[in-house]
Amino acid sequence: MKRIKAVLSPAGARHDRLLDLLREDGFSAYVEDEESVTHADYFIAPRVKSREKLPARGITPFEYADREDFKKENGRLTAEAALTVARNASELALCGSDVLVCGYGCIAKPLVRDLLALGARVTVAARSELARKDAESAGAFSDGIPITRGGYDFVFNTVPAPVLDDGALSLLPDAVVIDLASLPGGVTGECKKLCPAQGLPGKYMPVSAARVIFNCFKAFLKEEGAI
Repeated sequence: MKRIKAVLSPAGARHDRLLDLLREDGFSAYVEDEESVTHADYFIAPRVKSREKLPARGITPFEYADREDFKKENGRLTAEAALTVARNASELALCGSDVLVCGYGCIAKPLVRDLLALGARVTVAARSELARKDAESAGAFSDGIPITRGGYDFVFNTVPAPVLDDGALSLLPDAVVIDLASLPGGVTGECKKLCPAQGLPGKYMPVSAARVIFNCFKAFLKEEGAI
């Protein structure tokens, strides 16, 4: 039986469900702060503050935030939850709306697919020419960053950089802007209808979010030869 200690992230419900999954699978799992944990085999967190301190105590850190399998599955959940945020923030339907998605990565790709399936007119803004071509192949229009045109009903930002400044937002006076990028986000200008939307899976679907982390952790243990 593995002695697992997991620190709760701000989206605490996700780690609460993760503890349940670990215990159901036969692990001894509980919560303790990174600074005080001393007796454990693994320490589960999005990221750890001091990577050298835990191994010195005989504890292997499992940082899931930068794993590709986590980013892919968490991106799918984030995209689904983002649609709920948009619906709650506007009286417009996504079907038939003009939508801008900034970025074309792990969150944006499933989001664009879902928006297109709903019947939205989707434009992807990306710096990379390859990303713009990929978005066009998926059925979207494309634009660069900074964006060159407006008229959108909804804007979803997934770029963790200041891409929506006053100049860009002047083209989007009536758009609902959903900022999905990790803090501090990508909106630096004045925005009338801004919806900060970080950590959506833990807020909207903590059971599914916990399962993603759990599956990634089991994959990590197999990689390490621990199971």
